[in-house]
Amino acid sequence: MSQTTTNEFPFKGMRNRSRDSMEFHTQRLLEDPFGPKVLIQLPEWVNCDPSVHVDKFVRFPSHGMGIVKGKDGRHNIVPHTGEIKIEENVIILEHATIIRPVNYFTVIGENTVIGVGAHIGHNVNIGSNVFITSKAILCGSVTVGSDVDIGAGAIIKNKVRIGKGAVIGIGAVVICDVPDGETWAGNPAKKIQ
Repeated sequence: MSQTTTNEFPFKGMRNRSRDSMEFHTQRLLEDPFGPKVLIQLPEWVNCDPSVHVDKFVRFPSHGMGIVKGKDGRHNIVPHTGEIKIEENVIILEHATIIRPVNYFTVIGENTVIGVGAHIGHNVNIGSNVFITSKAILCGSVTVGSDVDIGAGAIIKNKVRIGKGAVIGIGAVVICDVPDGETWAGNPAKKIQ
């Protein structure tokens, strides 16, 4: 795979492919607010605004835990065919993983920061101005409202809704919905007075 070191690339703004697709077609030169322009390869199912910062070693795997047990007892892979939409001014730091959605969309709202080593499961919907710190895990089909802070190492169970303006503490294990504006912490997470 060859790399370009110029500041201009003729395919700027087009969708890209990653190592997961095993086939490279186009590449995008994204603006990097932390340094020089860098060449980022994105899978064809990832659509992002040119203002998005994607750090090195960020992964967009084409499948996650899309495995179901069949009637015959064998494990079958469920194909992931959805798309990821990343809105304006999002920052995704090193070693974060964002899983391709099963059938629908994963949306990451504007001005959101996804920390080092964070994991975003399939079909997740993240509002705007969300701060997800290092090694936080959002399992599949989680909904996060706008203006939410999620502490380092927090785990959000699948299909949970985090309300607008909520705060999730460091290492919290959230197993039920969190109402708007509340602060939750602990294992299992509970509202803090």
